[in-house]
Amino acid sequence: MTNRMRQLRPRDAALFVVVAAIVAVLGVMIGRELGIGQQTGASVASSPADESPPLPQQQSEQTTALTLTLSATEFCETRRALEILGGESHRDEDGNWVQKWTSYGWWGVSSVPVRWQVSGGQAPYTLVIDHETNDAQHDYTGAAGVAQVGCADASVGTSIWPPMQPDRKRRYEVDPQVDSGWKTVRATVTDANGDTAEATTEIYVILALGSTGDILRRGQTYRVDGRLMTAPTSYDIVVGSTAEPQCAEYDPNPRCGDAYNGYGLLGTDAWITIYEDDGALRARWPEALSAVDAAQASPDPVTAAIDELGPVHFGA
Repeated sequence: MTNRMRQLRPRDAALFVVVAAIVAVLGVMIGRELGIGQQTGASVASSPADESPPLPQQQSEQTTALTLTLSATEFCETRRALEILGGESHRDEDGNWVQKWTSYGWWGVSSVPVRWQVSGGQAPYTLVIDHETNDAQHDYTGAAGVAQVGCADASVGTSIWPPMQPDRKRRYEVDPQVDSGWKTVRATVTDANGDTAEATTEIYVILALGSTGDILRRGQTYRVDGRLMTAPTSYDIVVGSTAEPQCAEYDPNPRCGDAYNGYGLLGTDAWITIYEDDGALRARWPEALSAVDAAQASPDPVTAAIDELGPVHFGA
């Protein structure tokens, strides 16, 4: 073998090297197809990293994290829920008429639109928004949409009724006890893989009141007799009655016959009366102190609460 190699001319030697290189490359290619190269650490270490972009199928599998966002209007004005009752009468064994009442739920609470937006994860998506999976218009599905969320607490149980009717509405199973204050709307989205994401948004509920004996909780804003009214931060307010005084003959008061409404600080003898038509102050007790007296007087929480309740806290 040595003698034969010595007899090769330079031209033949070059041809031999080229043939050897080709054979080596073919051997590597065949070995890779058979999976042989993957069994040796040297082969793996010597092969360059695959920096080519992923195939379209690989890109679709590399999904981003599932996220959910909510947005809503800031305020929701509503009245209290009303119970709908149905009755039937029958005679008992003694011949007396007996009335039986059946509740058909609580109705009449307003709603506001809450928008959702889903990104990442794997479609299709299903959502639970404020304890509900649908409203009267549609189911909560898809990457984006609008849910009509009730102003009251839906955790008491709701349904869209009557079923399969175009004019169906939200029904609360029990009295939701709606009141003014912040309401947190919570939502959860679930994707095709079973992954979930949550989000919240807040709306301020404004309850419409005006009947004698209604209570305005301290620090909260209500719609009272058509106007916004914020109770003082230190006292609850009780709504009084409406008065329509008669004008005496030659009464010098230009508003002697105007109706007015009364409001009292709950637990005290302090009160305020306000004209019904424009919300202007009519009278108050305790009376307002002059600037000099107010500067010299010791702080009085009742007077401060009446000052806080003044017409400046009424809005349109």
